[in-house]
Amino acid sequence: MKKYLSIILVIIIAVAMLAGCGGSGGDDPAQDVSGDAPKTFGDIEKLEPEEYSCGQYPDGNMIIYAYKSGDRYYRASSEVEQEKFQALWDLEFDDPEYDAKYQEIMDSIEIQNLEDLTDQILSPDELAALAGKTGQELIDEGWTVNGTYYLDDMGFWLNFGPFVYNVHFDADPATVNTETFDPEDGILDWVVTGAEFVGLGDSASDPQ
Repeated sequence: MKKYLSIILVIIIAVAMLAGCGGSGGDDPAQDVSGDAPKTFGDIEKLEPEEYSCGQYPDGNMIIYAYKSGDRYYRASSEVEQEKFQALWDLEFDDPEYDAKYQEIMDSIEIQNLEDLTDQILSPDELAALAGKTGQELIDEGWTVNGTYYLDDMGFWLNFGPFVYNVHFDADPATVNTETFDPEDGILDWVVTGAEFVGLGDSASDPQ
């Protein structure tokens, strides 16, 4: 089974498997994050991160792996040699030895760039400043709709940079018909009342 591999898996939030692989960066994408920084993608897997977003992209043979370690968020990326990339691409999920084969390949792929994304999280003051803006204004500023929402507190998940935030709107949940509601259009005229950080967003492992 051929796979276009792009997964968002945020264990403490939700699990969304789109296929395979099992924002903007800092000023110095190859920065030395710490002496204990992972050297291979297999090292990241062994960390068993509580949040991660991993993508494999045939155009350029790129692997991008965003993850949380401790209280920090990182993004690792590499251009992989064709043979190893093809081996990952050809793995079958129903293979009883999938996990072992996947780990072996990931152990062999060195990380070329490692970024610390943590400082890109919007501060409490920056989130507070969103109050009074409309959904349309957020979209115009580069926010995108994640698609997850909770009508009990009118909280809608929106992506900004590599992260997702729960943005609350001053709107009546009784006006929302969940059978036909499209949050990309529905929030445009609503006014923001507050927001809080959630975790890694849809674009955390997208090519830049």
